[in-house]
Amino acid sequence: MTTPAAAGEATGGRPATAARTIHGAASVAESICVALLGAAAVVAPLALGATAAWPRFALEATLAAAALIWALSEPRPLFAMLVPLGIAGIACLQILPLPDRLLMSLAPISGAAWKVALAEAGGGGWGTIAVHPAATAVGIRRLLLGLVTVFVVADLARAGRWRRWLTFSIAVSGALVWILGLAFPVTPKDRVILGCVDLKGPIEYWLTPLEPPLRTCGVGERVTVTAGNCRYETLDSRAGDGFGPYIYSNHFAGALCLTVPALLAVVMHLMRKRGVPPPAVWLTAAMLAAASVYTSWEIVRSRAGAAALLLGMLVFFTLACPLPRSRRVLAAATAAYALLLAVFVLVFFGACPWVVDTLPASWQPSAQAMLADPRVDETATALRMFRASPVLGTGLTSYGELTGTLDRGRFVSYYAHDDYAQLLAETGVIGAGIGIGLAAVLGRLLMRFVATRNRGLSWAAPAAWAATAALAVHSFFDWNMHCPANALLAVLALGIAAGSGLSPSGTAARPRRPVRAAFAATLLLAVALLARDAASERLLSRLRLAIAASRAAASTPPIALVSPSLEDVLREAQGSWQYDPGNAHVAVLVGLAHVHAATGACPSGPAGSVPEATSQAYRRARRCSAVGPPPIVSGTAGRQSAAAWR
Repeated sequence: MTTPAAAGEATGGRPATAARTIHGAASVAESICVALLGAAAVVAPLALGATAAWPRFALEATLAAAALIWALSEPRPLFAMLVPLGIAGIACLQILPLPDRLLMSLAPISGAAWKVALAEAGGGGWGTIAVHPAATAVGIRRLLLGLVTVFVVADLARAGRWRRWLTFSIAVSGALVWILGLAFPVTPKDRVILGCVDLKGPIEYWLTPLEPPLRTCGVGERVTVTAGNCRYETLDSRAGDGFGPYIYSNHFAGALCLTVPALLAVVMHLMRKRGVPPPAVWLTAAMLAAASVYTSWEIVRSRAGAAALLLGMLVFFTLACPLPRSRRVLAAATAAYALLLAVFVLVFFGACPWVVDTLPASWQPSAQAMLADPRVDETATALRMFRASPVLGTGLTSYGELTGTLDRGRFVSYYAHDDYAQLLAETGVIGAGIGIGLAAVLGRLLMRFVATRNRGLSWAAPAAWAATAALAVHSFFDWNMHCPANALLAVLALGIAAGSGLSPSGTAARPRRPVRAAFAATLLLAVALLARDAASERLLSRLRLAIAASRAAASTPPIALVSPSLEDVLREAQGSWQYDPGNAHVAVLVGLAHVHAATGACPSGPAGSVPEATSQAYRRARRCSAVGPPPIVSGTAGRQSAAAWR
């Protein structure tokens, strides 16, 4: 009987040659994937954190392209495809129309809001758990892409060379971000980053009506706008404070947390290759680590970023240290510092209020001032949202939607500045359970990595685990996972860390062609819809600019702002609705644009009334979102116009 190997030899080795060809093609595909991911890691932070519409889409398309090449080049682990699809499928329950009774039992906040919204829109119908389904759908698409990227990187990072190349890319990104931050300092009043990008608003320098929350500090201030005989309330975003290539300085600190460990790993590796004595290598690394913590603490003024980065440095040195005795000392110091941070988090968010009373009397005023941080109130708001809708939350991206409508204070936070609390509020116990499950898997992989760290995994992987630890702490105090560039760096670090704990040769079940086809089709659909989302965001930018120009012209003194005419933008918006009909943000800005275009004497009604076009746009917004805009007041007597709602 002839074996396959013997048959291959008898025929000139064709099976072996074919196997080598397939393996070579897969290797080329993987190198393309790594190149795409590495390029994205370097470019995204430099493009103002990839926060503009089309740069963000370019980043998302790059990640999708890498995932498609990875999936189609050869059979990949089945779980790496099914888990992201499954989690995204569960999230889609948030945008599924539900009958009123079921909706009220699952999400009372959403159910009550939809009752009011649909009644004001002049009709009935089923609501959804998500208060703004279109915005939540965008969040689900980005969640899918992020999860897919983690699994792609984890599978690629089984191989040491890809792990090293990705770590090198993150290190290059960190070096460039750090250098730009030191080269282009930003003053609070100038707010010019990279020497050419002005973050100031056109009317008040600290407020901007031009930018979405993502391109600001994530906080809005209520402003009353008068256009002719109409008045309305809007939220102008607090202009970003900026640092280096980032619009928000705390995101710069988050980028240091995610990239400096990789930078240390690369520097130490290169010094070792050149024969530098180990004491000099470790001293250089310690000095770089201290400089990065100083940059975050003293120059950027990000206390949370500095504390998180210090933990990351300790984790890195612990995992990278080759000497058992020194490693045990570092591990003890890391554990003690982690415990200290855990106690601080509990005290900071009010879990142990009695601790302040135990401090010396001279320390108590400073401690109480620290506990008055707005983050505490934002986290409390998120927890109240969770308690009111604990099962599936209120929909991804809904925190800002709800707080902007329900919080009637002067300032409104679009993000909770605590990624854990916001995740709990927006996804409920189901989302939290999934997150805890993934964290448990990551912890198990960490234990496996520690047990095998001497098997050629000694410089790239510790950097990824250190970045993961730093991110875990910083996420209590800021919204890095909503900044595209930092979210990318985070998923790369998570993927590299997970891959270092996986077996170098995968033994998981391989998907059949239908699963791979479904995976690829889902990614392609998500990218197509994200392209439409980017086009809608570009339209929103043009609407904001046209409205802001009208406001600036009416200010005292008048300000000339170059912008498209309201009429041109409104014609463009009317055509876009057929492509993105569920976008309530477009409908609201279209309504406000009609108010400014009318400038008092409305052609569709008596002088001082709200234009009928505005009323139609507002009714459309109420049908698309349970958290619509505040009413427009018309007339000199300050009456609320019924046309704005019915």
